Amino acid sequence: VFDTLKFNDQWSLNLGVRYDDYETTSQGPTVPRGSNEVTGYNDLESKTHFWNYQAGLVYNPLPNGSVYLAWSTSSNPSGETGGDGGDNLSATNAILDPERNRNVELGTKWDFFDERLGLQAALFKTTKKNARGNDINGIPENIGETEIKGFEIGVNGQLTANWNMFASYTYLDSELVKGAQDANPSNDGNRVQSTPENSFSFWTTYNLTDALTVGAGANYVDSRFGDAANTIEVPSYWRYDAMAKYVVNKNLDFQLNVQNLTDKRYFDQVYSAHMAHVAPGRTALLSTNFHF
Repeated sequence: VFDTLKFNDQWSLNLGVRYDDYETTSQGPTVPRGSNEVTGYNDLESKTHFWNYQAGLVYNPLPNGSVYLAWSTSSNPSGETGGDGGDNLSATNAILDPERNRNVELGTKWDFFDERLGLQAALFKTTKKNARGNDINGIPENIGETEIKGFEIGVNGQLTANWNMFASYTYLDSELVKGAQDANPSNDGNRVQSTPENSFSFWTTYNLTDALTVGAGANYVDSRFGDAANTIEVPSYWRYDAMAKYVVNKNLDFQLNVQNLTDKRYFDQVYSAHMAHVAPGRTALLSTNFHF
């Protein structure tokens, strides 16, 4: 449930509440050590429910600009990755409570030149409580805490009648405030797993004719750690994309998108053990759009 309370032309308040009833199940084979035969199956189930909230105060000092202060919460239940890596449902984490996240953000947005140029900037702090980590016996518990502070800036604009662009930069200062209480308690203070310090994106399009539009862009993601000890790391990467769109008439157009133009081998996910996910190579997508 979401609502906006507008007090006058300058002040408004956004409020929201969300309820989740979450359930996930998993079945895995049992294979005795030294054998290749499946002797049974483990049935796992996690059921939980949680509430989350958000509130945001918006001030418009001028018609073309706004300043806002926002607060929100979210939750991460056990087994949410559905087989993607270290947070899979297991016998040891199925009974754990959801991780709790709280985000506070201060930002501003402005439009100039008849809304042909837009600027955005934000400062934020995200805290995760009840984070899952291993105790001294290697058993997962709700014992961790992480904190991410950072800022984001963005610009989008119509440089000419036919030329548009968008660019954004994000900086994340992450810290493992309270990590796993295992054989290496010195993990506290390390960077948070799967959190790049710097990321950047750029995209631009140009209308060559009334019917033909071309575009290109680049994305940069900094190196990321997969474990709390910050010993498992995947390197930073640049990815380049392009597109072309042809409008046949007002009811039909075709669009070709090519992602990862250079066919670069990079990793878009990394986990705490030996596992990392290789991102797709060069990919071409052709779509047809009908308008009625």
